[in-house]
Parts: sequence; C-alpha cells; structure tokens
Amino acid sequence: NRLARGLAQGRSRTLGLLQMTGDYSPFTRVASGVEDEALAAGFLILVCNTYALPERERTYLRAFAEARVDGIIAVASSHTEMAEEVLAHRPAGTPLVSVNRRVDQANVISILIKNREAARKVTEHLLEQGRRRIAYLDAPEDAGLRIHPLQSSVDRREGYRDAMRAAGLEPRVVTLTDAWYENRVEAARSVASRLLEEPEPPDALFGVTDYAAAGALYACLSCGLRVPEDVAVAGFDDAEIGRFAMVPITTVRQPFYEAGRQAVRHLLSWKESESPAYEYLECELLPRASTGAMEEPKTSP
Repeated sequence: NRLARGLAQGRSRTLGLLQMTGDYSPFTRVASGVEDEALAAGFLILVCNTYALPERERTYLRAFAEARVDGIIAVASSHTEMAEEVLAHRPAGTPLVSVNRRVDQANVISILIKNREAARKVTEHLLEQGRRRIAYLDAPEDAGLRIHPLQSSVDRREGYRDAMRAAGLEPRVVTLTDAWYENRVEAARSVASRLLEEPEPPDALFGVTDYAAAGALYACLSCGLRVPEDVAVAGFDDAEIGRFAMVPITTVRQPFYEAGRQAVRHLLSWKESESPAYEYLECELLPRASTGAMEEPKTSP
C-alpha cells in the first residue's frame, strides 16, 4: 500500500483536488464528498481550480509536489489533453483518481457517471408521455481552444440517440452556439425559440444541462406555449435553476457527492495496478411538472 508506506515515511496526510471546471456548480458536490471523507480519515485537502488552463494546472501540480500530497483527485477535465497533462506532471509515484473523465492508463482509477443510460431514460420518459418530435439541445465544441464537451455531454447525446432509434424515430441533435460560453440560458433560449417557430416544431426539448432546459422553458413560455401540455421540457444535473423554475424541470440527479467520497476511499486503499480501473455510478431520474409529473418522488436521505 503506497499511501501507507508514504505515511510511515512522514508524508503530509494531505490530498490534492484538481478541479478542471471550478465554475460548474454540480462539481462542488464532488468537493464536498472529498472533503467529508478525507477529514473523517484525518486528511486535509488542497483545492485548486484550473479552468482548463494548462499552465495553471502545471503550477498547481508543482505545488502538490512541494506539499508532498499523498494522492490527487482530478475532476472533469474538459481540455482535450488535460488528462495526459495531469499524468505527465503529477508528482512522481503519486496515486491519481479521475472523476467524470475516463483515463485509460495503468495505475489510474476513473470514477464515471452512467450519463448515457440516464439520458436514455429521460428520452424514454418523454416517449412514454407520447412525445415524438423530441429535439436535443447539445453543448458546442470550441475547436480553437481545444476545449470539448465533457465526456458526460457526449454520453448524454448518445443516450438520447439510443432511445430515439430504439423507438424508430430520427434523432434531432441541435448544437447550441458559442454564446453558450457567455450565457448558457440565453444561448439555449435563442435556439429553442427558432425551433418552436418551425412548421412542425418539437413537442419536447431535452437540454444537455438544466441551464439549457431552463432556456428552452423560457422560450416556450415567451411563445405563449404551455409546458408540458404543448411542449415538454427536460434537463440534466438537478441544478437549482431547474428546481425553482416557474415550471419545475424534469432532470437527472448525479451522485457527485458519493463520487467524491469514493475517490478518497480509493486513494486510502491504493494498490499498484498494471491496468486502468473503472467504477460506474448510477443516476436518478427526477420527473417534475415540465413533463407532467405532479411532484418530485421522495428519496431516502
């Protein structure tokens, strides 16, 4: 057990948390899980947000080396080469757990969320409500900055396509404009408004996140359409903007808090491995008024 050997050698009892997308609110739940589990085990956490900037990331990794951290948790890389950067510049021999980004290298554990399965369930839920013209509002890709949608976004799109094709329907993926990076709700509202003006508009709009879904909801209401009677709306992430919308938005809750706790557990029980390892966590569908549900189902604490 490398971590145990390190502690015997007087290491820091500190873990490094490297957040690639620190402004993305759902990932704050990962940090909460990491902190709670680490503190319970007598470890402190160094939290750093890189915002997908390679030089900032390397600076933090050097700081981790100086602090002699006993393990690193990297959350949700969105830079095309960020995972490789972490591996190349992490302190020699330091265990690494990647959350929400698959890393296919030896001695790395990836904790992944079943986004594809969850998006398929959302689409099936819409189909069960009789919706057939379901449009999917997808995140854009900025090739110039080499910043791509997270793997979770890719998986959600494919889950939507899986369900549509299984129902014998043609998927319709609509990519949002680059305005998404400035104002996610407005970018989705603008695109959804154009879709709703078509001769045969969608009867359901499924957003890649709750911010996209909120924009779709505002577009429907601005056009005088009823939600869900005329158009159903669904999102992903269980963000506050969806929970407290004028019409609460059907969504998916991801186990980010548990992912953070599990990442720490993996570091505390670390074993060398010649192969990459993966752990997949389940999501929870939360039907709400935007698709016809009267109330959110009760969940155990």
